[in-house]
Amino acid sequence: MEEIVRRVHRAKYYSVIMDCTPDVSHKEQLSIVLRIVNCEPSVSIAEHFFGFLDVEDTTGKGLTEVLLDHLQKHSLSLSDCRSQSYDNGSNMMGHKQGVQARILQLNSKAFYIPCSSHTLNLVVADAAKSSVLSISSFGVLQRLYTLFSSSVQRWTVLKEHVKQLTLKPLSTTRWDARIDSVKVVRYQLPEILDALSALQTFAIEKGDSETMSTAKSLHGELKTWSFLLCTMTWYNVLYQINHVSKLLQSPNVSMETLRSETEGVKDYLEDFRENGIASCQTDAKDIAENLDMEMTLPEKRQRKKKRQSLYEGTDETQSTPDETFRRDFFLPMVDTALRSLSDRFSRLKGVYDLYDFLFSKENMKQTIKNGKLHERCKKLEQTLHDIDADDLALEINSSLYTFPDHVATSPFDMLNYIYSEKLLDLYSNLSIALRLLLTLPVSVASGERSFSALKLIKNYMRSTMGQERLTGLALMSIERDVRQSLDMEDTVIAFAENKARKQQF
Repeated sequence: MEEIVRRVHRAKYYSVIMDCTPDVSHKEQLSIVLRIVNCEPSVSIAEHFFGFLDVEDTTGKGLTEVLLDHLQKHSLSLSDCRSQSYDNGSNMMGHKQGVQARILQLNSKAFYIPCSSHTLNLVVADAAKSSVLSISSFGVLQRLYTLFSSSVQRWTVLKEHVKQLTLKPLSTTRWDARIDSVKVVRYQLPEILDALSALQTFAIEKGDSETMSTAKSLHGELKTWSFLLCTMTWYNVLYQINHVSKLLQSPNVSMETLRSETEGVKDYLEDFRENGIASCQTDAKDIAENLDMEMTLPEKRQRKKKRQSLYEGTDETQSTPDETFRRDFFLPMVDTALRSLSDRFSRLKGVYDLYDFLFSKENMKQTIKNGKLHERCKKLEQTLHDIDADDLALEINSSLYTFPDHVATSPFDMLNYIYSEKLLDLYSNLSIALRLLLTLPVSVASGERSFSALKLIKNYMRSTMGQERLTGLALMSIERDVRQSLDMEDTVIAFAENKARKQQF
């Protein structure tokens, strides 16, 4: 812990990442992670585990007090905190009583950045509730898994037919992870249908009428054109969002990557809205032909409105089944995802407006071309008070002519070039601005990864473990790179002296 604190002091600026989870002894464990930018001996971004804390009051006030006490205990000043990142819980992100609001009252420079992966998860969750067909399709997938997983014999039947992928349950919290459940149906639907047919035969031999009825019902639902189209559509959307979500969970990702990736998802969904249904029908057609599946959607009976007067118009235009599918399922799903994506990530607009001119060399050139460089530098100075606006503008102008093109594509490359070429005296303000930008966290994935260590260390056999021992073992497990970099000789000598029974006279 002392080495981590020393590294944070050396980096000066840090960000706080927090998340909570109950442990095996029913205690609420608060995981704290600090994100810093190391500049010596080379530039690197690190997210260091800072301990597990037992919290009884999980309100915004209680969590804030626990955090402040822990920072004060290790002599870390809150004034050096430049960002805070939590999930989207109300006790964390509340605008008046949440942790982020209370921290901002104490330090206006500690910007709140919601976890991007959790936000993408909520985008998918919103889209999944947009239509009855989406809800029922995921229900079919869960019923399919429940049917085969509830018995060893049934699972054996499944493995005999489905060789490559296997059925997965639906995640109740990570909606983007549901791609694992959809993927097996997307690529192995014929094998799953064969497994259901074999299960029906097995159930008839055993006299299990309930299993036979469920398998027959699922076989009929899976072998419909509407379910196949729904599966194809959801797989394409989940694949794109899951890919971005996993990318953003890396500690090395910074804000410019977050904006480009979320804009990429938005562009994909807009293009998918116009052309996606045709590509899904093409992919589904290949599977349907192999299964001799009838490629027609069920017709919905149109309600006929009786005319009360002669001047009223005729009956409404009859919609085709394809138009009904597009109107009732496809468009609500894509439009809900687009609207949710724009609304939820709009909270980052203030951060983008403050830092986006530092994202790359092209952004700097565009800012100068628009005549707003001094204005943007002045805004950064007035907000953070860590740089001089006039000097920063001069350093940016100079960097456009001196920085090689291959290092001017990202803030990390530019900062690494400054330190590797020993140009800190020439670009002191620019280096501080880039360090502040890279200190901003993108997700709370590091905090959630610490929960894996928590479950391994504090299990039902060691449920009475104290907090000090828990944090110490977790530090040794999570921060193994830091531990291996230390000289353990002094630690062993100090430990031996503390435990020595022989008295020194």
